[in-house]
Amino acid sequence: MDWIPYEPDLEFGTEFELKHMNWQVEKSTLELARCVVGLECFTGDTEIFSCSGTIVEYEDDTAYVVTSASLITCPDKDEQVDKPKINVWLAGGQKLEGFVSNVDFYYNICMIKVASGKLIPRKSRFDCEELLVSSCKISQKGVGGPLMDFDGNVIGMNLYDKKGTPFLPGFIVLKCFQHFANFGKVIRPLHGLQVESLYEADLSVLEQIVKGGVPARCGVIVVKVQESSTELSSEIKVGEIITHVGVPFSNAAELGSILLDMCGKLWLDRQKLNVSDDLNEMAAVMSLKFLVRTYSGCKPEVTTRTINVNKFTPSRLNRWPLPRPIIVRQLANGKVVDEEWYMTRED
Repeated sequence: MDWIPYEPDLEFGTEFELKHMNWQVEKSTLELARCVVGLECFTGDTEIFSCSGTIVEYEDDTAYVVTSASLITCPDKDEQVDKPKINVWLAGGQKLEGFVSNVDFYYNICMIKVASGKLIPRKSRFDCEELLVSSCKISQKGVGGPLMDFDGNVIGMNLYDKKGTPFLPGFIVLKCFQHFANFGKVIRPLHGLQVESLYEADLSVLEQIVKGGVPARCGVIVVKVQESSTELSSEIKVGEIITHVGVPFSNAAELGSILLDMCGKLWLDRQKLNVSDDLNEMAAVMSLKFLVRTYSGCKPEVTTRTINVNKFTPSRLNRWPLPRPIIVRQLANGKVVDEEWYMTRED
């Protein structure tokens, strides 16, 4: 493990050169820039965090900005800041006041409401498990900002890590926004399975799967089953591969998207019937039918397993911590005469 200089990027507006890019890419970048804002969170006079955000809706002089929940998270504990004061900075330098509209710590996503001022003449586009990783390099100020491909499509919301740049896919961001608008929270089924995309599995696991005759292309592999549920343990086991839940999917992000759609439809139907909104005190209301492939024998076995879900988790914590600097100070006669900032780099 090495120590490298820490670059806090205290100011917004770090410039990057788009080398060898055609005019269409530059044009798309400039158009998207109109939808990007700077965000600062304070409690009292203390700054908690600053990052970027993307305007996703504008109506009746009220704008909604999607960003990372790290903006309003306490730096020393996994809790939301009490009475946060949020500044929203526009590209032209204008400062507006923002308010927390909705937050979900599972996806590390937050919606900020800006109640005054006209931000842009039109709303941003979202053309398009969960986190994916891009090769783009961003600073911590880019957290919560949009990730755009070379065709000008917004494909996700940037997060931050020392290795690569994780991002929440745009279709997940859009579905979270829809849940916020319809239910005031993001609703997910507590099915008791922890999975990872098949292409992310260890090479030894993939080799065993291929030898068993299962194509190692699409689906997810079960890495953990909730121990407290005997029903789940008997239905689906660790190491099995899931490729369908009513419809096929290719990775964990697509599975998460399908489950959000299913929960959204279920809750809209419940609202029409005026059913109680208690998420954890009700009979089984959703049956998930998974197509499961096992590779224990010479020939893969395909079966359908059912999990009846009667609990839903609206805001389970799944926060991405940000790296903190290591500050080395040199003192002389009790006063700081020199200061250097470092961060650790794990190879």
